[in-house]
Amino acid sequence: MLIVAAVPIAVLVICALHDVQRFKIPNVYVAGLLAAWPIAALLCGLSAGEAISAAGVGGIFLVVGFALFSFRLLGAGDAKLMAALGPWLGVQAVMPFVLYTTLSGAVLAFLLVKFRSRPMPVFAYTHAWLVQMHDRTKVMPYGVAIAIGGIASLSKSPLFS
Repeated sequence: MLIVAAVPIAVLVICALHDVQRFKIPNVYVAGLLAAWPIAALLCGLSAGEAISAAGVGGIFLVVGFALFSFRLLGAGDAKLMAALGPWLGVQAVMPFVLYTTLSGAVLAFLLVKFRSRPMPVFAYTHAWLVQMHDRTKVMPYGVAIAIGGIASLSKSPLFS
């Protein structure tokens, strides 16, 4: 089932890269991740109960994500990415996901504050994404933390255990 595991990992990496470069997570990747999950569930032989509870995780992530979005604590793309990732994780991987995402988000925030508090390195001006990343008016690309948390947690998912 290595090919099945490659799908969420590849999508998460692509979304993280887009978030770093453009501060946006394209809906097409989120929709693709969500659409691929039922196929993966069938290929991995998930029971009906496991599939329902995994889909419920996606629903809970959607509600929580958009609550955080409404308070401007998370971007809409981040909320949608978490919701699409939820079924891939399932109930067993929720707590590791929250832990890894929170920790990687804290590290990312620390590094971003340090980077933005110093003058921009000369070489960085040739890279538009670094110029944007240095801009203090921009938000943190939290899709990176979600991707790290998701990839680190997938091994706990019923799809891959």
